[in-house]
Amino acid sequence: MPRHLVLSAALLLAGAAAAHAALVERHDVQSLTRAADEVAVVEVVRTTPVRVEGRIITRVEVVPHTVLKGRPGAAFTVEVPGGELDGLGQKVAGAAAFTPGELAVVFTRKQGEARRLVGMAQGKLAVAFGPTGIAFVPDLQGLTTAMRTPQGWQVTPPALSGPIPLAELLTQVSQAVSP
Repeated sequence: MPRHLVLSAALLLAGAAAAHAALVERHDVQSLTRAADEVAVVEVVRTTPVRVEGRIITRVEVVPHTVLKGRPGAAFTVEVPGGELDGLGQKVAGAAAFTPGELAVVFTRKQGEARRLVGMAQGKLAVAFGPTGIAFVPDLQGLTTAMRTPQGWQVTPPALSGPIPLAELLTQVSQAVSP
């Protein structure tokens, strides 16, 4: 059975609660790292919504502070689906949101001329400063994850659920990058 039909069937089986969610393959930090061309701690400089082939996308200009994988350059742009342009908004379930000035870790993959997040919102972890130090926090609203099992695709809880401490994130990325 084609992959898209299996994922569609899994979404139907997930029930009404997931009806307004994007269904994507489940990732943890190591699988995000392996699938990414670049992994970096970035600062968001600006967000610019544009219309491309009738859809609104947002181009997110970022400056890397620390590069953990790849060579993204002094600044680069990540494209995410959705945004608001000329008073018209387009919301895409499971798409990451960015705010100028925000710090985040991004896991990006080149697709043609564009860079996109691996695993939709799973590919962005916001930086949070707390009493125990720096942590990285996923925002997976509108996202349902699925895993391939011997029985086929199964809807599963996200692998990324709570704050990930800095040391743990660095260890997981390092393990995934090392041959």
